[in-house]
Amino acid sequence: MIRQLMREQFRVQRAYMIWTTALLTLAMALASYAAFVAAQQNATGDYVTHAYGLDGEWNRLIYLGDPLEVLGVQTTLSGDELDTLLADPQQVEAGVVAYVSDAVVIAPQTADHFVSSQDIASDALWSVGALNGDVDWDLLLASGSAPGHGEVALDATWADAHDIAVGDTVRAGAIGGGDGFTFVSTDELTVSALLRTSLDGKFGVWKDRALIGWDSLEDLGRLPLQSVESVSSTWVAPVWLSAQQGTPALEALAGEDMRMTFGASGGLAWIFLLAAGVLTAGLVGMAFAVGRAQAQARLQWIATARVLGARRGSVAAASALESLLAGVVAGAVGTALAFTAISLEWSVTLRARPDALVPAGVTVASWVVAAMVALAIVVAGIIGAVPAFWAARVAPAAALKPVTPLAEARTSRKVPLWPVVVAWTVLAACMLAVAHGIPGEQGWAARLAQSPGFYALAMAASVAAVVTSIALIVEIVRRVVRRLSSRLSRARTPWLIVAGTSLEGRPAAASAPGAVMALAATAGAGIASSAAFYGWTAVSDPTNQTLGPQWAWLGPFAFAPSITTGTSYRLAAVVAAVVSGLLVLVALAAHLSDRLASASEERARAALGLDDASARLAGATRFSLPLVVGVAVGGVLGIVGACALFSFSSGNLSDPDYAVHGPDWALLHVSHALVPVAVVLVPMLAMIALGAVATAFTVRTPERLTERIAA
Repeated sequence: MIRQLMREQFRVQRAYMIWTTALLTLAMALASYAAFVAAQQNATGDYVTHAYGLDGEWNRLIYLGDPLEVLGVQTTLSGDELDTLLADPQQVEAGVVAYVSDAVVIAPQTADHFVSSQDIASDALWSVGALNGDVDWDLLLASGSAPGHGEVALDATWADAHDIAVGDTVRAGAIGGGDGFTFVSTDELTVSALLRTSLDGKFGVWKDRALIGWDSLEDLGRLPLQSVESVSSTWVAPVWLSAQQGTPALEALAGEDMRMTFGASGGLAWIFLLAAGVLTAGLVGMAFAVGRAQAQARLQWIATARVLGARRGSVAAASALESLLAGVVAGAVGTALAFTAISLEWSVTLRARPDALVPAGVTVASWVVAAMVALAIVVAGIIGAVPAFWAARVAPAAALKPVTPLAEARTSRKVPLWPVVVAWTVLAACMLAVAHGIPGEQGWAARLAQSPGFYALAMAASVAAVVTSIALIVEIVRRVVRRLSSRLSRARTPWLIVAGTSLEGRPAAASAPGAVMALAATAGAGIASSAAFYGWTAVSDPTNQTLGPQWAWLGPFAFAPSITTGTSYRLAAVVAAVVSGLLVLVALAAHLSDRLASASEERARAALGLDDASARLAGATRFSLPLVVGVAVGGVLGIVGACALFSFSSGNLSDPDYAVHGPDWALLHVSHALVPVAVVLVPMLAMIALGAVATAFTVRTPERLTERIAA
């Protein structure tokens, strides 16, 4: 019986199930891809840790240098004491490795002055370390030999870009401030080897781009501190120790039990994870938007099945198994597609960069795959449960009743708005008090925040403020869409009347996609505005070199680029395009599903005599209007929220130039957030336009509807 019910249900809801399974497969492919990228990043980091010899069972962080306490850190060993420890046969047998990072700055022989921080990033090596002990140099080096006294191993890519080969010399020193950035060098190092490089992009893992000889560590380590004015000559360096097993001498060292790790430098995995999350949320939103319509469509076969003897439990089981099957298919196909994609990408990457310090293949734990399939099943269960829930609430006899006419459809939920506004106002005031009481440890909120109970209460109020903000945004979008629909339905143009009456007749299906888009736009505009405000506090000084002339032409609308380039804004545009494109795809699926469930209404509208172009315009307007409203509402609320929450303090409390930048400062400089917000919102509007075009091409023209009615 259950199998027959599943077959009939799929026959009736074939289009809905295919769309839902396909979109869920896409969401799971993106989520799995993000998870696999993160897993491969971790595997690459573990591989680098192994190459450095820092993957032992025993790990500790100590401080090497002059025997005194500096900045609250008590030094553990002097250089001679550490060398003696590392040379001890018992420690050598334990496989001990010592590692120091950021020991010195390396620059080419021609480097002496850098105009901006971008020049330093491209022409100098800041990530310079030193290793001693049981190190697998064959894994680390692409050519040459391990560096000794007065020697250095350089990143092969950086060395090639600066025409530096094994046997050449480079300069060691520090960067001093002033007019531009001056490279202060007091020593030279001979290049003994070239290091295997890290990959770029999403598989990139941070590691040192140069390794100096351990014997040169203490002398070179003092150079930066002695070369920069107003800095003490005291030398203290953090040292990570790792051994395959602990020994009494190692256990006696004072320090922190901490393992050195090499983390991922790429951020694209977060983009795909965010896109997958948004798409999944959109799928759930689609299920709620079209749940009643799907329930109405399912009532026919549910009534027939009940008359033939099917029990309510059998019908529910059929719906549950249908969703379970969709989740299993989406999870299996999505993870397979993701693993195939990352495997192909990894092989292509290795062929292009055979000298990279990375593992030979893709490493994905089995539990990650199982988690992705389980996630697909859970989401599919939620999506399938919504229509089944509405169908179960309606008596089977309702299937024999005529469909509610469009004119009698309820246009809005009878929910008063004022309780939500009052609750939001109180909670938002609490959140603002917490946000603006922290800078500089001033204000009553900062003093009360020292109480754990108050802090927990404040955080709970902030979370509640976010939740009520979401409810308020949804209600605002619903009311705006309803008012615009009412205006369109009273227009004199036939296609506008059709679009308006369609939106009025199904308010939930009309406003739900717009509400989801509004939430995404609010988050995007808020993040972009906050980043612009924080960035502008750093570059508003006209003498700041990080604000290049390429941004000056924007005048009052100038915005702060990232530290090196405008990469962050290009990344924001990509994220906005991916996320909004997926949301539009989900909204399109919901729109088509709802249109199939209301075919009788479309036949009635054919009596208006719209021509082909007008019918397509009506369909595109019906689809795009709620989404555009959502983007507009979200953009405004995102900027307003960023201004209200902005708080930034510069300097110390004792500094005469100490200042706190708050909402008034953000409001005064709000023009500088408009370009970053446009970078987020314009791709969203572009995706909506593409969805409207796709909708227009799927509209059944009046001629076809008339032929169907006549038949």
